[in-house]
Amino acid sequence: MAPQKKDPARMSEHARRLRATRLAYGYTQHYMSTLMGSTTIGQAWENYESGRRRISIDHAMALCKQLGLTLDWFYFGDMRGLNPGIAHALRREQRIEAA
Repeated sequence: MAPQKKDPARMSEHARRLRATRLAYGYTQHYMSTLMGSTTIGQAWENYESGRRRISIDHAMALCKQLGLTLDWFYFGDMRGLNPGIAHALRREQRIEAA
């Protein structure tokens, strides 16, 4: 039986991508919250990264603008529209986390 492919829209996959994004940039949860315009001191980002909540479209759009990312990356894991340098860093972070 073939292994099941991970569903990129699952909450756990969103959380994994958000963590990889933060680590690829070398930022703290607090700084990511600031970049996305949250008024909390890192709590919103922590909720997203832990998988308790899905990142809001407004916060995702703010991060796209601030960091040059795409909504396709955040919501579906699609790296095609990303800068090659950040795509490489994201792949590296995802491999580290999977190991």
